[in-house]
Amino acid sequence: MIHDIVNCAFNKLFRQLDMIIINFGEPIKISIHALCFVRIFKDSTILLTSSDEFFDKNGNELKEHASTNTYSHTDKSLLDINIKKVNKLLKGEVVTKVNVSDLKDVTITFGNDVKVQILPDCLMKDYEYYRFIKFIPYLDEEQKRYQSEHYVVSNNNGIVVGSMQ
Repeated sequence: MIHDIVNCAFNKLFRQLDMIIINFGEPIKISIHALCFVRIFKDSTILLTSSDEFFDKNGNELKEHASTNTYSHTDKSLLDINIKKVNKLLKGEVVTKVNVSDLKDVTITFGNDVKVQILPDCLMKDYEYYRFIKFIPYLDEEQKRYQSEHYVVSNNNGIVVGSMQ
């Protein structure tokens, strides 16, 4: 399922609480919800990391944790600023390649050579690192027949596992 985003166009990246969400397709066909470390880069330049939420636009530590702003971009954190930049940079770009390592690290490559990495990063018991959601349209009266597919990657006693849910 992860490879289904190849040839999909980037839609939007945003954060909700401590989660980075990346959507693909118009209308949205696939969504990634990452609760682990996310890094976006081109060549040897880092464009965004999920840790940017702890710093202001100048790279100084924020006094107040930026994720208290749950839904809107306020330019309060470096993450909010960098999300806007990445959304502009990836507008209209298509996924050309996806690599998944043995530890379920994901690298998504776009046509302009921007790469998104999603990296499981902790050992909390049963922690969900990320989820790929493939949206399947359905009619209201047939919701049980046409449900979205979820591929969830989580921690199982130190082993990174992926499963359909």
